[in-house]
Amino acid sequence: MAARRIVDTEKITMYVTGSSSRMLSTDVATEFRGRSIAYELLPFSFREYASYHHVLEDQQGMFDKEQQSLLKRACRDYLVQGGFPGVQMLDDNERAGVLQSYAQFTVARDVVERHGFSNAAFARNLARISLASSGRDFSISKIDGMSRSAGYSPGRATISAIIDAFEDAHLLHQVYEFTHSAQKVRLGGFKVYAEDPGLLCALAPATSDGLTRALETAVYLEMRRRASSRVGSIALLKLKSGKEIDFIEGDEAFGIAYELIQVSLSMKDEATRQREVSALHEAMARFEKNAATIITLDEESNINVPEGMIHVVPAWKWLLG
Repeated sequence: MAARRIVDTEKITMYVTGSSSRMLSTDVATEFRGRSIAYELLPFSFREYASYHHVLEDQQGMFDKEQQSLLKRACRDYLVQGGFPGVQMLDDNERAGVLQSYAQFTVARDVVERHGFSNAAFARNLARISLASSGRDFSISKIDGMSRSAGYSPGRATISAIIDAFEDAHLLHQVYEFTHSAQKVRLGGFKVYAEDPGLLCALAPATSDGLTRALETAVYLEMRRRASSRVGSIALLKLKSGKEIDFIEGDEAFGIAYELIQVSLSMKDEATRQREVSALHEAMARFEKNAATIITLDEESNINVPEGMIHVVPAWKWLLG
């Protein structure tokens, strides 16, 4: 490899960027063996999106009512349009077409061609199903059963391998249950999140929970950006009561939680409010945390619980960090 030869023979710092099925980030780490640092570059964050569209002018976080209104509207748009730079100025139909082509090209080049999967059509359909399932519980067994009913399934092991290949190609991310036992990772269930909320909206049929799952996807991706410099992982948390926490960031080996986050489009429904608060209340007690967060689309408040405070934060403000 030319880059390897240059690094071996010259006293330089080299920056390599791009997307190629021949060398993904894992291959770079292997090829350079301790002499490289790989940085994950995701599509636009909401801050970058707002700056690109000239909505974000004050970098200090002091926003007047007019700018808050603009940021709220921009946040809704971001959840639907996503952050890929190449689709920002396109209309809805054009944007959906381009994002679908991104997914198809990634599957063809970075998954099927690279790994030699024998059935390209199955891989394309699995990508569509996976991206459309962003923010939902995902089951390899269920996919296997659906595929067999349709007349073809390569088996659970191959389906798992294809999902892993999607993640290697940065098409989606897998989020598992928070546990110190690696053997329970997939047995406990997992979720997938699209690389960008726009991919979810471009590939999923219109549903009542679509905006909620787009918000959850955006929150996961922002947590991923912020967690890059911290030891630990982002996981889902299943509590003894049967309740769930959407995201826990922490060190699974030591059972330490850094952040507890729920995502809810709105807290106006009393049943929803009780469900989200009671789950966080239980998790805060378990991990001895005095603060947790519920991210909504527009609402903002503080909720006192015996362990401390649950902060209800509008998405636009939380995503700006």
